[in-house]
Amino acid sequence: MRGNQLIFSASGDRRKLYPVSPYLFSQHQCDNWRYLPDDKELPLHGMKTQTLVFDFGFSLPAMIVGPMDSQFFPFTLPNNFLGIAAAGVSDVPPSQNVTTPAAGALAGVQISPAYLVNIQQTHNGNTWQWFNKDITADEAVGTGEHPLMFTSPIFLPAGDTVSCIVRNLGNTSLRAQITILGASF
Repeated sequence: MRGNQLIFSASGDRRKLYPVSPYLFSQHQCDNWRYLPDDKELPLHGMKTQTLVFDFGFSLPAMIVGPMDSQFFPFTLPNNFLGIAAAGVSDVPPSQNVTTPAAGALAGVQISPAYLVNIQQTHNGNTWQWFNKDITADEAVGTGEHPLMFTSPIFLPAGDTVSCIVRNLGNTSLRAQITILGASF
């Protein structure tokens, strides 16, 4: 992370340079160096920026979450992964004979919060949830512009299975995409 930053000086003085992460620039501007992990928490070399994507209907129409339904998306990690943030997006899919909104005044309208989310991790046959219950997307993930930064990087070893569960709260079908931003090594 520290090797992939921009070098910046707020005053223009070359003697006062400090690193700035491009991931955090929109959120914290020039003060984002305070949010970068310490060097002791990162591998010495070989980190490649990567995003784990849990797609519920954007590129896989079969994964669209039906009204008041749940969808499960597992992902097995090929390499060690260090997660630093989470982001998510959702919308009502275009009409493809997939959405059948219930009758009512708000049929076909996306509500907020649109869905609940939980993430499970399986390591050596043991499975645990990241959150003790399903929580709203507003609490679990940020947006593309303002991702939710983890308080410390999350290490996911190679071979672990990370699963995302999305529960639709609306009366119409939902497309959602949850991403974990970080790096593999």
